[in-house]
Amino acid sequence: MALRYSEAPSEDIQQGEWLIHIKQGLQAQQSIARPSTVCIFTVPKILVDLKRDAYLPQVISIGPGYQRTTDLSCMDNHKLRASQRMIKRLPGKTDINSMVAEIEKMDGQIRDKYEKIIHCNSETLAWMMLLDGSFLLELLRTLAGKDHSDSSDGMYFEPLFDESRIKSVGFAVLGDIVKLENQIPLLVLDKILQLESGSEKEAQAKLFDLLLNASSSFFPFKYLQLSRFELDSSFVGREHFLGFLHGVNLSFFAGTKSASASSSSSSTVERRFNYVLPSICSLCKAGISIRPYTGDGGMALRFDKEASVLYLPILVISEKTEIVLRNLMAMEAFLPLELQVISCYVGLMKSLIFTENDVTHLRMAGIVYMYVGNDSQVAQLWDSLCKGMAISTLQPLKELKMEIIEGYRSKWRARLMDFFVNHFTRPWRTIISVVAATFIFIFTFAQAFSSMYGFNKSA
Repeated sequence: MALRYSEAPSEDIQQGEWLIHIKQGLQAQQSIARPSTVCIFTVPKILVDLKRDAYLPQVISIGPGYQRTTDLSCMDNHKLRASQRMIKRLPGKTDINSMVAEIEKMDGQIRDKYEKIIHCNSETLAWMMLLDGSFLLELLRTLAGKDHSDSSDGMYFEPLFDESRIKSVGFAVLGDIVKLENQIPLLVLDKILQLESGSEKEAQAKLFDLLLNASSSFFPFKYLQLSRFELDSSFVGREHFLGFLHGVNLSFFAGTKSASASSSSSSTVERRFNYVLPSICSLCKAGISIRPYTGDGGMALRFDKEASVLYLPILVISEKTEIVLRNLMAMEAFLPLELQVISCYVGLMKSLIFTENDVTHLRMAGIVYMYVGNDSQVAQLWDSLCKGMAISTLQPLKELKMEIIEGYRSKWRARLMDFFVNHFTRPWRTIISVVAATFIFIFTFAQAFSSMYGFNKSA
């Protein structure tokens, strides 16, 4: 068959370009590994396909990831108004061009934070960071209750920068700023605040205060003791807003353990009970109480074996809860196992929630507060959160699970329920067992009777 030259060159060129790329990559002396400074990751496609609106920005782009998306350009005017507000705070000798020049000096640091390659020059990136950074700072100020706007600044009509209206009219914007791919490094915000105040130390303290106070609008758990967190001078250089949220939740779950866990007893229980957690309803029926965690320590998940009480953190189900949890879990997929606390918590709750009745028990116990949805929808939420995720379990949670299983199996009600489930939930199995037992009884009786009759006859 003759070769059709009209088609061959394009295919050969593609193969040639691929081959050149691979050869150069393998022969190059420099490492092609992902920089250790990367903290703004690309969400895996399998997760995006499952729930696109939970991972991709719907209203506003923050950073270079979706800057050229036409549907999001309508928010540019809001960004400009935020930048105008920021400019009014600048000291007399500082102007907008000098700010851009300062941010442009951090070009390499900014690019190293992104897993995706940024396809724009340093000047464009600097203007983008200034615009988006100013907008995010104004939003954080509003959420933190630091909004001191009045009619004199010409911005009083801006609902996104009005504390009384932001949570009602800006829901989609608030959801977008916690999405993993829609982040900018905190070092950009820190630089803008430095240029405003003229002091590096003051800028870091102010940024930390803004983040901490604004974060309360996104925490899915109640009774987080925000006052327990102290300023870490290194946090600015390596994270972003979603990463800050993760750090606070990480501290909340620090020290999670059972009341009397040991590795030896845990391994024994795992072999004996096959590491399967009973549902919330099963635990309650067996006599184990489910109570909300309201302490100020670091054990948000705890099982008291002596009192037969399982303590769980209070979860608030709002419009933002699913988005926050999904993006925290997506970020944790790139982090070491010991930092994957949210994923482990979600995996634990999925094991405890089988049906909407389990959610009903949690709601009645004061562990789940629902501002949106119903029991059935919340039960489905736990199942959907784990799809596409390879969830591991931290050692403290493994020990906690073992303690729960051991406590459950020690209850006579649990043993009785298991007996009925194993013997009376499948009629055909029960019939066969009864018939077999009857034959065995008859055979045993006949054998005994025959032995006795034969003995008497011989006598």
